[in-house]
Amino acid sequence: MNRHPAVPLSTKKRAAQCAAAEWLICLALVLMACGPDPVQPPDANPDVVDVADTAETPDTADTAIDTPPATCDTDCSDGNPCTVDSCTVGTCTHVASAAGVSCDDGDACTTGDACATGSCIGVPKVCGTGAACDAGNCVAVGCKPAIDSEMALIPAGTFQMGCVPGDPDCQPEELPRHAVYLDAYYIDAHEVTVGEYLKCVAAGGCSEPAKSSGPSGLSGEPFDIKCNWEIPDHEQYPVNCVTWYQSDAYCKWAVGRLPTEAEWEKAARGGLDGKQFPWGDEPPTCEPGQKNSAVFWGGTATTACDTGMSWAVGTGSAPNGYCLYDMVGNVSEWVADWYDSGYYASAPVSNPHGPLNGEFPVRRGSGYRHFSGYFLRASFRGHGGFPSEQHVAMGFRCAKSVPVSP
Repeated sequence: MNRHPAVPLSTKKRAAQCAAAEWLICLALVLMACGPDPVQPPDANPDVVDVADTAETPDTADTAIDTPPATCDTDCSDGNPCTVDSCTVGTCTHVASAAGVSCDDGDACTTGDACATGSCIGVPKVCGTGAACDAGNCVAVGCKPAIDSEMALIPAGTFQMGCVPGDPDCQPEELPRHAVYLDAYYIDAHEVTVGEYLKCVAAGGCSEPAKSSGPSGLSGEPFDIKCNWEIPDHEQYPVNCVTWYQSDAYCKWAVGRLPTEAEWEKAARGGLDGKQFPWGDEPPTCEPGQKNSAVFWGGTATTACDTGMSWAVGTGSAPNGYCLYDMVGNVSEWVADWYDSGYYASAPVSNPHGPLNGEFPVRRGSGYRHFSGYFLRASFRGHGGFPSEQHVAMGFRCAKSVPVSP
């Protein structure tokens, strides 16, 4: 009985070449390496398709169809206030907002923030002469001493006029608080001094102030309180004991004018918004050199600033954000407007000039004979009596419009 399987002729020929090895071993090797292809058994079921032979790779187009689309299950916001964020076909998209849309660039020292080409752009806040913006507020930077200062530029823009929310001393005539736009203008850095007024008298443009060394027509003032005009070496003190008419005449001689009430308050605030005093909310102090220094009445003849008269300009006051001195304290100041306690309710929103007529001009600020608190607030307003009256605690400063370019 033959124990070996039948070997095809061609296979035998190839096996003969393995003469150096034992025939059976060589035959086995030839069958394994050189033999004919094995015969595949027939499929048991020809209708069944082998999944491995037909499955597509993950990178084929069918994957996108078979897999559910992704969803925007997280916030699509990119943090940019000037883009419109949305979810489109499972993807967050960011489209630039229309130009001019209001936004906030996060910088307290810019204004008018608006979108442009997908970015929030603000205009740097202008603080005027000798001041810079810090955390949204105008602060004095390198101001000249008061007596060496001339006029400060107050930039055009809008400010809030009237007493601030929460002010315990707010009065009806200081309400409602309202937005006021003012063109740019100049205002004196300090109250007009005796020395400056003397030049106008010498030039024939002004009449002399009242004197308190005898009957002088001073309204209700005791004669032992002296006007700075008649005191030697008081050239750097504010000129007081002047009427509204004399104040107006001096400013016109100096090629200026009295400031409007709105111009005075904007200047007094020094770029601060929502604060009671020109320096902030801290109570005033009589100690010179502090940011909240002022010359006011301490209540007795021996305490605080109560020296019995005004001080040389700027010596009892620190400059505010516009480099202005003595905006409150020292002497009260005449302004151009006629007084009307209800004027704010119907005042124009742009460059108001007060009522067309009246009986008493407005006075602003406060003098050395006024208490702190109520009188020293930037919003305090009252009248200084008839325009022909003169007071020892009453002075003025001048303003000037900025020429308009043709």
